[in-house]
Amino acid sequence: MPRSAFKDNAEGVHSGDTFPVSVTGRNEEHYYVLSRFKVAQPRDWTALETSLRREDSRRGHGHGSQKGRLHGDVGVPAFMPASRSGTHDEAEMQKLVGTEITCRITKLDVTKEDVVVDRRIVLEEQARGLIEARRESMNEGDTISGTVRSLVPYGAFIDLGGVDGLLHISDIAYTRIDKPEDVLTVGQELQVRILKIDPENQKISLGSSSFSPSPGRPFPSASRPVSTSPARSAN
Repeated sequence: MPRSAFKDNAEGVHSGDTFPVSVTGRNEEHYYVLSRFKVAQPRDWTALETSLRREDSRRGHGHGSQKGRLHGDVGVPAFMPASRSGTHDEAEMQKLVGTEITCRITKLDVTKEDVVVDRRIVLEEQARGLIEARRESMNEGDTISGTVRSLVPYGAFIDLGGVDGLLHISDIAYTRIDKPEDVLTVGQELQVRILKIDPENQKISLGSSSFSPSPGRPFPSASRPVSTSPARSAN
């Protein structure tokens, strides 16, 4: 902690003195960076209880990781289990140290001052919101870019930016094909047209616009029913 954090440049501070501090991160030399100013604020347990009850998201800071958990501060010291951090490994979780984190309080024991927070649930809700916004932006008749996610005997599932659509084998090309893999490969990017949107079942039927139509043959229409074959649910 810099001497300037104390009155008179720490002239009155002596070895052995104790005082409350808050850990705000680590510097390039891996020393913990401390602050005396954050702890001067009273701990508003009532606000934390309200956040828990309402399932509100709160901003906090990651201070350090140890034994499969991330230690931080959401107005009071808190910890986050690695499984709820939204990261895949310890190295990735370490990157949260010293950063601002949006999380949700999942456990609060005022008596023991025990606070557990969850970042993963916030990330999952944000992802679902983006997927829903993407789905709502689509309209029947739109031509958009997609990527072949998987091939099945009856067609191909196309990733439309977090939302899956089914390109039925009969709508892949204007000529008959026996297998989708005869003309498509996983990871291939192509232009597709939205033929049908079934909002109730959250299914989207597609036609390919990457292949030129045969002379005098129109583009596949939306008259063919949406396939009832199971599609991947967006997580």
